[in-house]
This record gives sequence, structure tokens and C-alpha cells, in this order.
Amino acid sequence: MFVGAHRLNHYYSSEASELVCPIFAVPDTDSFGCPEVERFAFAGINGGFPTFAWDTAAGHTLYQFAYGPYDAPLDSLDVEETRNRFIELTRQRLSPDVYYQARLRAKCHHACPVHDTVMWTAWSDPVYFYTGDSMPDTTHHSTDPQEEGIAESRAAVSFTLTPNPAHSTVTLTLGDYRGVAQVTLHDAAGREVLRRTLESASTMLPIAGLPAGLYTVTVSTPQGSAVRRLSVE
Repeated sequence: MFVGAHRLNHYYSSEASELVCPIFAVPDTDSFGCPEVERFAFAGINGGFPTFAWDTAAGHTLYQFAYGPYDAPLDSLDVEETRNRFIELTRQRLSPDVYYQARLRAKCHHACPVHDTVMWTAWSDPVYFYTGDSMPDTTHHSTDPQEEGIAESRAAVSFTLTPNPAHSTVTLTLGDYRGVAQVTLHDAAGREVLRRTLESASTMLPIAGLPAGLYTVTVSTPQGSAVRRLSVE
């Protein structure tokens, strides 16, 4: 009996030792990403200063806004920081004779038992703007034949608004551009009030429900953007 019991206990001990052998894999990483900035756009001139707005996203803790002449390299642009979803360039008066570019990127901070990480998004595509009553001349001549015409290719698409001032509708007519473009309309406070995709050279925009005042019309294409002011009566 003693031998049998000993063998029985040995059997269960062996079986238990085989059962209690879990293997845990401790992850050395986790998934983390910083959402890209969306709907970054020129919101018009407020109090004499250019204003820009964009959509925030969960995880964004800080924004860097870069601006300068439209053909300047990215690393030469002035940079300002904000935690808001908009920015007014009040630090300096910009020249009405210069065509400018603006770019934006967001910062995210991620902390967990595995990581404590700071990540920046890529810089946005440039948004082009100017502060005068008409688009500045961007033509220039280069000593490098390969650079001739760069300014013209970077210049934004041209368009007209008729009538202006307008009442119930306004017709937007593109210049020589024949690709797909997007138009956005912002009120004086920088709020977006209309967004349309333009697939033809001439498009009628309904504005009958808009309060009277000044609006900023922005047409964006893969080649750049152009801005006009619209008066609604």
C-alpha cells in the first residue's frame, strides 16, 4: 500500500509539474501614432493680421506653425507655437508685396508602462496666402536654366468671383487650371461656412443664407492655393 501510494503521489506530482508551465511573452513595444493635422486653412485677415485655423485631434498637445516667402526652404521659415486650433500672426506685419506660404505640424506625447514618447507629425502641405488686395507678382528669372519657371509652377491657380459684392449666388471661374480643386469659404471670424469640390471651370456657389459681411474664398489645388475676398450684401 505504501509503495502504491508513493507511486500515485509521484504520478500526480509529475502531471502537475507538466501542467503549471505557462510562458508569458512581455511585449517590448506598443502601437502609437500621432494623427495628422486636418483642414488646415487660411481664415482671412482679421484686424490686419493673417489668421489660420485647423481641426484638433485626440493626442495633439502642441502645434508648430511655420511661415515665410512662398519659395523659401522649410528650414528657413519662421516658427511659432500654440496650443489653440487657430493662430493670428501678430508678431510682425507681413509685407503686402510678398506671396507667403504657411505650414503646420502637431506634437503628441504618449506615456505607458513601455514608452514615454514624443512624436511630431510631418509638416502639412503649404497653404499660400498674401496680405494685400491682390496677389503679388511671383515671376522671377534664375541663372540656373533648370530653375526657370519654378515660381510660376508654384504659384496658385487663379480664379474670379462674379458678381462681387454678391447677394444670393456667386460664380467662381477658374483660370487655366483644369484639374480637381476645392473651394472653402470662411467668415470674418475664421469659421468655415462652405466647402465644395470644383470639377469644372465655372461653378455657382449658393450664399443666400449667409449674413452680410466680408468672406475669404480659398481655392486649393495640388499646385497650391489662391485667396480672394468676397463681399456678401
